[in-house]
Amino acid sequence: MRMRVLFSAVLQPSHYFPLVPLGWALRGAGHEVRVAHQPALTRYVRESGLASVVVGSDMRIDPKLRGKAKESQDSWERHGRGAGTSGNASRRPAQEGQNHHNRIAFSLFADATERMAPDLIDFARYWKPDLIVFDWQCYAAHLAAEVLGIPSVRHQSAGPDYAAGIAGWRDLEKETLGDIYRKHGIDGVEPEGRFTIDPCPPSLQYELPSARRYLPTRFVPYNGNGRVEDWMWQRSWKPRVALTVGGAYFWMMGSLDPVRRFIDLLANRDVEIIAPVPQGGAETLGDVGLDVRIVENLPLELFLPSCDLIINHGGSGTVGTAVANGVPQIISPPTSMGDPPFHNAERIAGAGAGAEVDIFTDSTEEVRAAVEAVITTSSYRAAAGRLAVEVLTRPAPAALVGDLEDAALG
Repeated sequence: MRMRVLFSAVLQPSHYFPLVPLGWALRGAGHEVRVAHQPALTRYVRESGLASVVVGSDMRIDPKLRGKAKESQDSWERHGRGAGTSGNASRRPAQEGQNHHNRIAFSLFADATERMAPDLIDFARYWKPDLIVFDWQCYAAHLAAEVLGIPSVRHQSAGPDYAAGIAGWRDLEKETLGDIYRKHGIDGVEPEGRFTIDPCPPSLQYELPSARRYLPTRFVPYNGNGRVEDWMWQRSWKPRVALTVGGAYFWMMGSLDPVRRFIDLLANRDVEIIAPVPQGGAETLGDVGLDVRIVENLPLELFLPSCDLIINHGGSGTVGTAVANGVPQIISPPTSMGDPPFHNAERIAGAGAGAEVDIFTDSTEEVRAAVEAVITTSSYRAAAGRLAVEVLTRPAPAALVGDLEDAALG
């Protein structure tokens, strides 16, 4: 059997990258693969070696939306976290605040769905794929599958299944996307597909609903292409710290404020900092000092194994890449990206593989103490190593090809 498989991802590279190893596996098994995406992802799809199909148009972050995101972060900074949130306990906003932040995030995915759906449906009607594999928030691809009666499979990010673990997530999907689905003749918003591909190691996953089928797979880090250079394995005697907030934050907020704050906070600490930033991010940081290396568009996987710690924003791709490489983490989730980064931070801290801080509200002493503890305490590295073993013992993407063939046959 030779299948045609249409992959689709939305908005940012971080939504596309987790799909790439499965696309490679299907190509290696002799199947045809196309990737439907918005224009902004064209470069990343082509660099991955898979065939690109541009659908719809890009969303631009207008000043009003960026202002809302900035306002939510400023409010969090002014008021700080609530009582009972020290140590590894939850630092998430109260439920009302979570809903507010998640609605801001969902507005982006609803907009992308409207922009992508007509072209995506047209292409799928023309190409007649046997199966559609969709990034879990690429609702346009799921919608196309429903409209055309094509079997579909949902692909998680490297993190836990937020739809299963975040209260009210499914209701928010229906509220935000219901009108868009109805416009295309689909009454229910149930983006499940035949099953969900689950790259999250069991220790970090929620208790999953028995009514839905999950297919475990190994998370294979892919963050784009890059060149391996000498400095990536030639180290100084100082602890090496990776520092990033990822491209989605920069796109949403237009700044790299958390990176700048961490650089300033660690200025007098004997550490070597590697800060991979998105294209155009370096110039926003200004003078950073001799022990900080700023690199644009550098895949984490190329140098992360040489690091003693990664400080990040809690994005699933970054967290998953660190987990796969056994690197302890300090996570400072930004409210502007909704609830998932807080859940990632809680679960990493709960597994003993890192700590959660808030660079906007914690004192300098608190953050420095957390960084010192994670670098110098062996239990964090040991816990991170155990998570990496969990990743390695899950089935490789190639092992899922037979299941996808069965899904296509119905």
